[in-house]
Amino acid sequence: MQEALLCPGCGGSNSSFIEGKNIWVCGDCGLQFGATEELREFLRQIAQGDEAINANDPKRAARCYAAAHAAGDALLAGEDVDDIRTLAEACAKIGERLLLQNNCPEAKVWQTQALAADHRLYELLGGAGELRQLAAGHSRLANIAAASDALEEAQAEYEAARFLREKIYGESGADLDRRELFVSYICLGNIARARKDTAAAREQYGKALAAAEALAAKRGLPEDQHDLAFVHTSMGDLAADEKNAAAARAEYETALSLLTALPGELPEHQREIANIYGMLAGLAREEEDLSAARDAYRRSLRIWKELAKTTGSLHDRRGHVLACERLAGVCKAKDMPETALRWFEEAAVAAGDVAERSGRERDRRKFADLWDKTGDTALQLEQYAKAQECHSKSFTVWNSYLSGQAGEEDLNEIATVCYKLAANPCTVPSAAEVYIRSGMMAAERLCAMSKKEEHAMVLFVFQKMLEKLLNREKTEE
Repeated sequence: MQEALLCPGCGGSNSSFIEGKNIWVCGDCGLQFGATEELREFLRQIAQGDEAINANDPKRAARCYAAAHAAGDALLAGEDVDDIRTLAEACAKIGERLLLQNNCPEAKVWQTQALAADHRLYELLGGAGELRQLAAGHSRLANIAAASDALEEAQAEYEAARFLREKIYGESGADLDRRELFVSYICLGNIARARKDTAAAREQYGKALAAAEALAAKRGLPEDQHDLAFVHTSMGDLAADEKNAAAARAEYETALSLLTALPGELPEHQREIANIYGMLAGLAREEEDLSAARDAYRRSLRIWKELAKTTGSLHDRRGHVLACERLAGVCKAKDMPETALRWFEEAAVAAGDVAERSGRERDRRKFADLWDKTGDTALQLEQYAKAQECHSKSFTVWNSYLSGQAGEEDLNEIATVCYKLAANPCTVPSAAEVYIRSGMMAAERLCAMSKKEEHAMVLFVFQKMLEKLLNREKTEE
């Protein structure tokens, strides 16, 4: 009986040996891989590298992964297409996994070796399938570059993928190849938009629209209608960048009509609908049509709230938080502080759930920021006890940064919330002294960090507050 091998793609041990074909098949991700000694060495080094990562030994992991790459290079020097194909698939899967972990440098290393394997396969076999894999490899590298904000590199890789896909589609005329070409046009449009090259973005989105319309006319599938909606949304984003509100609204409404006509209520479609309502609300707010903005944000919130409840994903929970916050902001701008208070508080409670589940600093900061906004709105309504409760929750988060490496922004937040709590008439003197001293500590660190006049003024204000508080306590004694 063959000893089970770890899958080089997902790292799972649920693999089965297929007699006669001399290959292994992963029961978790479906990857097929061979069993030569060279490939075993490649897999062994990956497994040992993963073990070192789990043991918090990055130096040993680096050595193992370097050995795995060396074993991969040895495979590339040969002509065993099964091993090279396994190498390409394994490196691509590892790269995708690392990209999901936001480890772009390592993801790039693995995807570069995957692309080298794709090139080698095309040299050896020269088929359309190998050319498709080559195009996919360039796209994967482009995705990593885009995630790293290396826009020129991303554009070059997407262009390479587009060139190959145009060649493939020109020879095959297949719908699948045209769909891949559509994706390349969208990606190039997005990169051009990120680079502020609106003319190039419009050109690429126009090509994507033509491809999507041709597929929709020929097949009429729901996914074709979804692609049409996606490109209209992208064109709406471009028009919004150019401050052309009328054109942006027209594109968004076209996308919305296409998405709402799709059968079923798939979460991915609902997310796009919610996002479009949010974009329409943003346009209305820029035009100071607060009623229209409020209505659109309400529609967006209703969808995000349902998604958060049904899927439970962090993405959807964050969507719920953001929609609540934006609706609260519009209500506050419409001089509806009571309604704004309700939505800010719902956003803050939901943000706390997200922060607890994710453990990420950005979510923790959002939680603190939203309780601060909720407290500010309560102050506007002269609900001092409510404001104290909300600002205290914000203080708990911000004050925890005083003992660490707090930056200027963090220290400003600490000082601000401390001032609000110390000045709140519901705060008892003993608590007010704690807030004042924390605020002074933040202000002193701000003064040490820079010589800005406003920082010295903040410190002066806290010093006077403390002096007044202590004098009052002496008088009362």
